[in-house]
Amino acid sequence: MPILGGRFDGQRLRGRLLPSGADLQLLRADGNDSGTCYARSVLQVRTAPGPHVWVMRRVPVGTLDSLRPDRAAVRVTVYVLN
Repeated sequence: MPILGGRFDGQRLRGRLLPSGADLQLLRADGNDSGTCYARSVLQVRTAPGPHVWVMRRVPVGTLDSLRPDRAAVRVTVYVLN
């Protein structure tokens, strides 16, 4: 799934995502009989040298929530491991 852009807002950083990269999905065979979907996200963050290089020294992980049927999009909530 291509990443078409978006925005982010946190305690130390806020901005917008440029259209680039992709979301790669791995569907497991064990599934979920309850009809609910579980997803997690491991993010790869890149930035140019400068004041925000600290971002690349963190380990961001996240959860995914579908925004359907209102929008054909997902919300990724990111947590940072130090």
